[in-house]
Amino acid sequence: MIRSVRQSYRELLGGPNSLNFQSLLYLAPNTVLCSILDQWHMVEDGEFIELLFANLISLLACAAIFFIFRLTCYRNRATKPVALAWVALYGLSMGFAKEFFTRSTLFQLGELQSFDEVLNSSVVGATLLGIFIMPTMSMATSLMATFKENRTRLIIAMVKDKVKDESLEPNPSQKSKQQLEKFISYANQQLSSANSPADLARRLRSINNERLRPLSHKLWQEETERISGYSFADLQALVLKHYLFDSKFIGLIDALFTALFAIQHFGPAPGALFAVISGAFLWLTFALAKRFAVSNSLQGYIRALVVLVINIAFDAVVFNFLHHHETEEHLIIGTSLNIIWLFTLVYVIGLAKASLVTNQDILEKLSDYLNKNPGRLAQTTGQAVAINREFAEFLHSDVQNKFLQTVLAAESAETSPESLRNQVTKLRTYLANLDTEFRDSSSLTAYDQVLELGQTWNGLAKLQIDVSPNAQQALANLNQVEATLIIRAINEAITNALRHGFANEAELELDLVNETLRLVISDNGTGPKSKLVEGLGFHLYKDLTNGDWSLLARPDGGAELTLNIPLA
Repeated sequence: MIRSVRQSYRELLGGPNSLNFQSLLYLAPNTVLCSILDQWHMVEDGEFIELLFANLISLLACAAIFFIFRLTCYRNRATKPVALAWVALYGLSMGFAKEFFTRSTLFQLGELQSFDEVLNSSVVGATLLGIFIMPTMSMATSLMATFKENRTRLIIAMVKDKVKDESLEPNPSQKSKQQLEKFISYANQQLSSANSPADLARRLRSINNERLRPLSHKLWQEETERISGYSFADLQALVLKHYLFDSKFIGLIDALFTALFAIQHFGPAPGALFAVISGAFLWLTFALAKRFAVSNSLQGYIRALVVLVINIAFDAVVFNFLHHHETEEHLIIGTSLNIIWLFTLVYVIGLAKASLVTNQDILEKLSDYLNKNPGRLAQTTGQAVAINREFAEFLHSDVQNKFLQTVLAAESAETSPESLRNQVTKLRTYLANLDTEFRDSSSLTAYDQVLELGQTWNGLAKLQIDVSPNAQQALANLNQVEATLIIRAINEAITNALRHGFANEAELELDLVNETLRLVISDNGTGPKSKLVEGLGFHLYKDLTNGDWSLLARPDGGAELTLNIPLA
């Protein structure tokens, strides 16, 4: 059940990951470098500090525009993609602000003689470039986020398969075990100190809310970020190894951009000739570079740098020949600037292409790379990372449920003292054997585990279970990994209904509709909060359904959770 997350163009351009401040930080050095090269005569005149200061002011203006758009037009991007008109306006504003504020600051410093020099053609060019560059960066960051999510799923699934195939014990890291030991010691101390059922319930709720939940969230967040690191390393490898030189139209794009610049300085015929020669040579070097295979990211970077330097040097030689052997540095810098932007463009396009490939393509294209760099996959550190993430989910779901069941027993007037003592003893035994509980998986089918939930919560809450015949068959065919995830999702929903919604009745319905397992849990509690908190349960539902889930208030009170879980 390894599923790929896919997005529409609107989601890529204006979705949750489209306005990422990190991408702005990546773009900033490139824009400053291009601005300095464009104003190279100021550097030669000893005015580098003034030029750098003007660029920093313009970057601050861009940052201000970024946050204005983020708090206004883009504020609801997590739930509804931003309209394309706002995306274009954002790009236009950023391009205009970068060049305008750079030049206006230079005017204030006395480096430009009149305000007419501020509002020149370079401001128009930067504005038009912003309309193209900023949406492209939004698409690239969205695709990278999608790739990371898909890659994370793939790594975790491979780890689980590896553990299963090789009969390995899924042991969490030593650091996780040390944190767990501290938690168990504290929990046992609190259990021993309780002097009444009400005091026991209060202490258990405190343990759950102040110790167990923060511990599981911390472990999950740390390990998820580390897995994302492996994902991005793989993405970089894909770009450098397969997609950086894959653009078939790079020569044509170069010729068009160069023609505008060259015709202005050489005249129509020589300028067009220079553009054609430059574009053809760039296409040739890209074609040749693609034939030289690389086995790791370092070799990929070296190959890209060599192609970049060769093209800049070639353009300088041709330029010098056409310009009657009279070298003008600012014009050569202009051609170099064009090539640098083109490399930035093909890199972003490469990221987009690499992000769109399927999990199977990832495995095939990275097979050599992963074999030579085993630490990048789940064989070593990656295995521990994924298992620690799984362990965090185990703490959040399974262990938390055991605490809640004991709390409800302590708070129930129908629970006898002897029954409560037995419940506490079971909890102590469970805590003492958490390692074993984590490693041991149930031998029951998913359907039998669903039915077992009714017995588990019996006496603590009224749980009605309705499973259609088609859903029964689908549950019976699930493997253990898939079954565990679905049971955890159900347990999470029940726990939330009882703990947050204060419900005492819940109904579980399972049906199969077009290869999708539809899971609906409704309760008689207080209903969902106005704003969802993105905790482990939120991410569990999102991962399980590819984002196709909802939590709504029922008309007659309570909450209704719907999960659409694709099985195909």
